[in-house]
Amino acid sequence: VHAHYARDYPVVAGAVRRLRMGGDGPAFFLTRHHYLPMTRHPLYRKWLSVADGLIAVSETVKRTVCDSLGCPPERVTVIPNWVDAARFG
Repeated sequence: VHAHYARDYPVVAGAVRRLRMGGDGPAFFLTRHHYLPMTRHPLYRKWLSVADGLIAVSETVKRTVCDSLGCPPERVTVIPNWVDAARFG
């Protein structure tokens, strides 16, 4: 399951937690597009800890995700949200 927007993160995390109660459940990935910090509330961090992968669209966003969720940088993968036009000129 892939959550793309911050408003979806807790809903998807809750659904994944529920589905995993019976054994194996779906993988959960979230993408963060925005550079502003996410809530740092301990329950929010715990709730989103179920995520199998975290995706950020830039190094700046990666830093805010790591800071907000208290996760190590190696847990977040950067996939740029743009195309290098010079590379495909």
